[in-house]
Amino acid sequence: MWQTVGRLMTQKSKSNKSERVHIHITGMTCTTCAATIEKGLAETPGVEQANVSFASEKAIVEYDPSKVDLTKIKDTISQIGYKIATKKSIFPVGGMTCASCVARVEEALSSVPGVISA
Repeated sequence: MWQTVGRLMTQKSKSNKSERVHIHITGMTCTTCAATIEKGLAETPGVEQANVSFASEKAIVEYDPSKVDLTKIKDTISQIGYKIATKKSIFPVGGMTCASCVARVEEALSSVPGVISA
């Protein structure tokens, strides 16, 4: 099953231990840029496989969520010098009657892979 949040798409892999994320990366100017990102991700503990395409500006990363999370993967790409394209989405939510309702919705959204803030 795919989940899409912003520009990140996550999917459980066939092994059920790892997950796969598709990331839109900006700032690459050549295939060496893609190879640099790929190498940096491959050296990150918990990343099982990373394929980066300069042409499509995308990375497909297979990782073990018990060893590394999406924040660390994002930070690794940023530390190498590239940016992850993000998208702001606004969703109308009805039926909330108090601050506790708001907190529960924010907590639920924040736990979804790819959500930066809620």
